[in-house]
Amino acid sequence: MTRSFLLASGLIVALGSLAVPLEAQTWQSYNANNNGGAGGEYWDNTSFDGASCNIGFVASKTSGACINQQVNNWLPYAGPAMTNNLRNGNASSPFMFAAGTYRFRQGSGLGGQIAGLEREFGYFTRNGAGVATTTALSPTNLFDFTMTFSSAWGLYINPVQAGLSFSDRANTPDFALFSSRASGLSTAGGITTVSAQDGDHFLAGFADVGNGDRDFNDEVLLISAVPEPTMYALLATGLLAVFGLARRRRTM
Repeated sequence: MTRSFLLASGLIVALGSLAVPLEAQTWQSYNANNNGGAGGEYWDNTSFDGASCNIGFVASKTSGACINQQVNNWLPYAGPAMTNNLRNGNASSPFMFAAGTYRFRQGSGLGGQIAGLEREFGYFTRNGAGVATTTALSPTNLFDFTMTFSSAWGLYINPVQAGLSFSDRANTPDFALFSSRASGLSTAGGITTVSAQDGDHFLAGFADVGNGDRDFNDEVLLISAVPEPTMYALLATGLLAVFGLARRRRTM
């Protein structure tokens, strides 16, 4: 079997095996203070890369000097403020994003690596039969692009984990997700789906070693929800209609 087939199969197994969350995932405020082990938190464990280099410190813009920093020394994070993190108690549970248009960015002050990523990562979609199609993202080159998804989509990290939100006590942590707003969540099918609104921003942190320091900073990705082109057209049409009505009233 090919590597891509194994990866796609792994994504389905990963999501299917966690179809029923142990606890409902919710958006919660967070405080990066290096007591992750004591507080049952996943976002601020002490990192091998520096005491204040966990993804929680990055997202809250309080990270210190971090060793092993790569991709043009992108810290400190200067993107949209992240006020909430997706948390599931002290367990792991799958999450995906609802259909829509999203912007993926890495760059100066936006995202990159603190430690070198050792595993492939990217996003995936599934067809009606549940077969996953994966698209890898570059771990070494900065990028800025927009994608429109007609169905729910998620993040993956090779070889088997897909779109899982973890807390401190998880056995194989891979993802941490932060948001600029407590956007809507649904739990249909046992999978938490994030329903983003235009202008919502998300910061995803990846951990590439399940039994490592669990700092979720091996890759940091900024994801933003953007308006559909049709929305722009509808808005423009509405503005023209209002303008036309106002002008008609002035000439009457």
